[in-house]
Amino acid sequence: MKLNFKLLPLIFIVFFLFSSCKKEEFPYDLTQNDGIVGKWISIETYDSYYNNNKWSKTSLKYAEELEFSKDGSYKKRGYEDRKVYCFGKYSMTKSDSVWIDSSCYLGAFETAISELTPTILITQHQGRHGYVFHKYRAIK
Repeated sequence: MKLNFKLLPLIFIVFFLFSSCKKEEFPYDLTQNDGIVGKWISIETYDSYYNNNKWSKTSLKYAEELEFSKDGSYKKRGYEDRKVYCFGKYSMTKSDSVWIDSSCYLGAFETAISELTPTILITQHQGRHGYVFHKYRAIK
């Protein structure tokens, strides 16, 4: 019985540590987009080389917001300052890819779309050591 009382303070400390962790708040209103048109916020990344073949959550501190408009215009915003730091044009291909010609890059580039639903967009491109996937969530 004495052993149980000695463990009690340890149990309280462990419980306090886990219950005091602050979760990152998601400050966006969720929505459903019409195809690729709309706003998207990055929520997860899969990198077969750096992440040991698993998805990892994107901290809101480093999340990027993409906006695809009906007129073919494209914007990319940073989370912290919410300023547009890339803009340009995009076009969809017949092979489930999107071409983006943006001020962030020297020329147009193509990224594959591996999943597109009204709420989720997953893009895929070739990285240095394998494929990199970015998962986005539709936002207002």
